[in-house]
Order: sequence, then structure tokens, then C-alpha cells
Amino acid sequence: MNAFAGSWKLLPTKLPTWETLPAWLRLVLSLGWWVGVAVVFGLAYTQTPLYEGNQNTKFLHGLAQAGFGYLHEDWLANTADPLPLFSLLVNLTARINPDLFYIYYFILFGVYCYSLWGIASQVFGVNRSLNRTLLFLAGILAVHARWLIMRLEVRQGLNIEFLQNGLAGQYLLGLEFQNSSFGVLLLLSIYAFLRRKYISAIASLVIACLFHSAYLFSAALITLAYLLVILFEELQSQLSVAPKVTLAAARSAKKPLSFADLLQAARRPFWLGLTTLLLVAPLVWYNQAFLGASSAESQAQALSILVHERIPHHTQPAQFLNRTADLQMVLILVGVLLTLRSRLFAVMACLACGGLIFSAVQIWTGSDSLALLGPWRVSVLLVPLSTSLILAAIIAGIARLLSIPRRASQNAPLALLDHPLLLLVIAPLVFNFSSRAVRRGMDIQSEYGASFRQNQLVEMMDFVRAHLASGQVYMVEPREAEFDDFRLYTGAPIMINWKSHPYKDSDVLEWYQRVQQADAFYNAPGEIEKCAILKEINARYGVTHVLVKKRDAGLNCGFNQAIFQSTRYTIFALSLP
Repeated sequence: MNAFAGSWKLLPTKLPTWETLPAWLRLVLSLGWWVGVAVVFGLAYTQTPLYEGNQNTKFLHGLAQAGFGYLHEDWLANTADPLPLFSLLVNLTARINPDLFYIYYFILFGVYCYSLWGIASQVFGVNRSLNRTLLFLAGILAVHARWLIMRLEVRQGLNIEFLQNGLAGQYLLGLEFQNSSFGVLLLLSIYAFLRRKYISAIASLVIACLFHSAYLFSAALITLAYLLVILFEELQSQLSVAPKVTLAAARSAKKPLSFADLLQAARRPFWLGLTTLLLVAPLVWYNQAFLGASSAESQAQALSILVHERIPHHTQPAQFLNRTADLQMVLILVGVLLTLRSRLFAVMACLACGGLIFSAVQIWTGSDSLALLGPWRVSVLLVPLSTSLILAAIIAGIARLLSIPRRASQNAPLALLDHPLLLLVIAPLVFNFSSRAVRRGMDIQSEYGASFRQNQLVEMMDFVRAHLASGQVYMVEPREAEFDDFRLYTGAPIMINWKSHPYKDSDVLEWYQRVQQADAFYNAPGEIEKCAILKEINARYGVTHVLVKKRDAGLNCGFNQAIFQSTRYTIFALSLP
């Protein structure tokens, strides 16, 4: 890792420099370092147990394909899969060992930290010494450590998650591993681009999109920035102009820009752009072929349901444009301004301007299509990028303040912040903070599991799992969040819930109709009405079991029999011809 190099050069004794170490040893040290960073970050960040939160939606198709319980008989599991590559990963992993999902997330944590460090190093030289690297990573850890986030929110009423999350309740990282977590590869792509590793940059970008097609918009803006920067630099090379000289000055001072020059300069960006387009083309085709509109009318209805009822917190600017959003936009603006003199500026400017323009169009037109596209999703990249750049700028500023001028014969001033002796102060402080964040994070992690194990739902769900058989279909109260985990915990097919929805328009309409039918049963005013609706649901959707709360425990329709009862829940088996 280059961070070691800057510190070792300042040592008074004759030690081998980073560059003189064997390549294999540098690789081993670098991998070991970033594995350690990933473990520390991951333990401090924490993960919820399998299967919770968004995993109830994102893992469904993959677990059904893996033969988990009888999920292959679930209606939603048989709708068009919006995440084919991620479902394949879930399928294979569930067959091998589900605990690997935790390992995957640790790997992505490492990619996230490495990418932010690398980008900050390209702009502000964070990698100039181990001291700077430690300070930077400690700052990143402070922003993400679950213990510190919870402590500040409880004691100070301050939620610092706005420093890492995007607008509209969207984020790269979350408490559970899911397909959107692969968005960290977009950060890795940006870092690779800054290092002029264009193939790696394109590959990382494409892989992120293949795992989550919602990143296509952000990836398109990033690719546009790459191509513009490369084209500009190729034109400079064609005109033999120093990087700091503008093209306008070049035309007046050197040869005029010819069409041949343009063609020559456009070759590399053209092929890179074409390669990117060809690599994402199968994904675009899949989305159109399997998730495309059945008809204009059904598409409009489905969009309206998703945008205005199911996920308005993600799609309605009126719901998320608040003071926190204002702070995040200021944060992004500062981050963009900090990159004015680097290649990163084009990337961040394209993301910010593209997101802003399309968001403004959505607000102006009220387009449901644009709302579902979510152009403000670019903020999930811009916010953590801006936070890391501000942190890196602060470290660079401190380094300049602590610099000592040298003799005229020596170029750069002596940066005390980079001196290895200062490592004796910085390393213990960072170690103490990191170990505390890890210990507290592990405590919180254990509380996640303990709170779930003590939940009164578990007894009921264990009963369902123990007595599960093919052909059973359960109906649970669809809008009750406590039942979101029911399907994946038990492996039982359910009629429907509000948490997990399909993406193809015709499936969305069917899903919504099922939700309304289930709502009608649970909200019916009397026993007669409930029994009539239940009979219809059984005939139409094949529901064999119904889960109710205490208020409906005495339901007697003549064709329902209680097979499980607790203080809170009752399960009825239906016996209709």
C-alpha cells in the first residue's frame, strides 16, 4: 500500500522502501491491510441477521430457486425476476452456506473503504503517509460506526447518517447485504478511472449495473464524464499542449484543430463507450423483454401505484426535500468544488448536474416514470464521496499547517504530519477508537440477534416452519411490518404482503389487487363479512392458512380451525371443498 511509502522515506535509518520490496510481499501486505480494514469497518458498521429488511424482497427469487422451504410455490417468487444475476448469487450461496452472505458484505465494505481512500488519495494525497491514511480511515469509520451514530442520536438528537446516505432514504450500504450494496463498485470504477485503468473502470461499472439495474442512470452519467475527460486529454495530446493550457490557447499558439485530429482523439473514448454499451445491452434487453410494459394503460396504473402508494418516500420529492436534504446538497456542492483541479471534477459535475436536471424535470412535469427512475439516486455516490473529500481536504490542510520550510535547495517543505515519529501518537489513538467502535458494534450485533430471538413472533413462525407442507399458502396481514420476515423465516408461500412487490406492470396490478383483498378481510367490521371474504380468497388464491391477531382469535366461519394459538397470534387452517 502506497501509504507506507511516505512514512518509510522519512525514517533516519536505512530501511527498505516500499518500492524496493518484492512485488509478492507488497501484494500480501496490501491485501492483509485492506482485509483488516474491511473487518474493522464491518464489525463497527454491523449487519442484521438473515433474513431481514430488504432481503425479504431481494432474496426471494434466489431462495425459491435454491429450494428453500416451499418458496417455489409462492406467487411472487414466480413473477418476473428483476434481479437475475443477484438471484443467481443467492441461489448458489444458499445451496453452499448462507453465512457466506455476511462474508460478501465484508468484501464490499473493504471495496468501499479502499475506493474512498483511493479517490481521496488521487485528489488530496491521503496515501502520502501511513499517518494520513490512518486519520482518513478513522474519520470514515467515525461517520459509519453504528455505536457512534446511535450514541449521538440518543444523547444529542443528531443523526449523522446524512453524511453517508443519499437523498430519498437511499443508500449504498445498509444494515443488510443486498443487491444495491454492489453500488460500491461504482466508487471503485471512479478510482480506477482516476488511475487511468479504463478497462477496470468500465468492468466495475458494468458489474454494479448487472447486480442492480437502478444504477444504469448513474453509470450512464459516469461513463459520459469518462468519455469527455478522455476526449479532452486526447485532444491535448494531439495538439502537444501542456495539461494546464486550454484548447483555445492551443489553437492560437499551435496548429489549428483539424477534423483528423478530432477523429484520432475520439478513437479511445468511442471504443470505451461502445464497449460499455455492448456490455450493458443484455441487461437493457432483459428489462425490456421481461419487465417491459404490457400496455400503456397498465404501465401507467402500475407506475401510479408504486410511485404514489408503495414507495413515495423514494419517489416523491415533497416527502424527502427537507433540512437534512438541504445539508446533503450543500455537502455535495462543497465536494464538487473541492475537485475543481482534478479529473474527478468531471465525474462529480456530471453526476450532480445530471441528477439535478432530471430531478427538476420530474418535479416540473410530475412524471411517474422519472420518479421511479429516481434521478436523485446519484446522491448515494455524491454524498459519501463529498464527505470523504472534505475529510481528506481537512487532513491536507493540517499537513500544510504543520509543514516546516526547508532550505532553498530543497523543493517541498517538511510535512511533520507525515513523520514516522508522529505515528507513535496517531496509531494508538486510532487503534483505541477503532477497537472501541468494534467492541460496541459487536455488542449491538448481538442485540440484533437477541431481540429477534426473544420476539413473540418466533414461536408462531417456528410452528409454521415445523408443520410446513407442499400446497400450503398462508395469508398474513399485508401492511403489518412485523410479518415482513414471515415468508423467508418459515419458507412458507404467502398470499401477499406490502413489503415485497413485483416490477412488471401486470404483476404490480395483480399484487395490488391481492393486497386490497387481504386488507378487506383484516379490516372487515364483523364476522359475517370476514367469513364471506375469506371464502372468496380461498377460492381465488388458494389460501389454506390464515394468521390473525388476538382481536380475531375467536373467528368462527365453520370452515376454519385453530391449529396454533398464543397470547398474540392464532393460525386457522381452512377446510373448504
